[in-house]
Amino acid sequence: MKLKLKTADQKFLDDVLQLSKEVQESEVKVIRRNRFGGRDILVHQVVAKCIDFVYEMQELMDSRNLKAIQTKYPAIKSLGGAVQKFDRARYLVLAVDRTAYSEILD
Repeated sequence: MKLKLKTADQKFLDDVLQLSKEVQESEVKVIRRNRFGGRDILVHQVVAKCIDFVYEMQELMDSRNLKAIQTKYPAIKSLGGAVQKFDRARYLVLAVDRTAYSEILD
């Protein structure tokens, strides 16, 4: 599946999530589960990585520990940057797969 991404979205996938072009262009889908409702949904690998990032970043941001965030994601330079990347990942899921967004992140 060829994703139509904005430049900022592509930069996020390349710099923060470090997803290869092969993964981004792959047709392979994987299952992700809603943490609260337990419902499984089949999603593109890019969407899955963004969902994983959102879940992980939410916990890291709650700790407000920039060093822990930077250990996992060196491209993030500040707590404000972490929030921006968190929002970027959520937006990207919404843009690529509205169903996944509403079923898993919303």
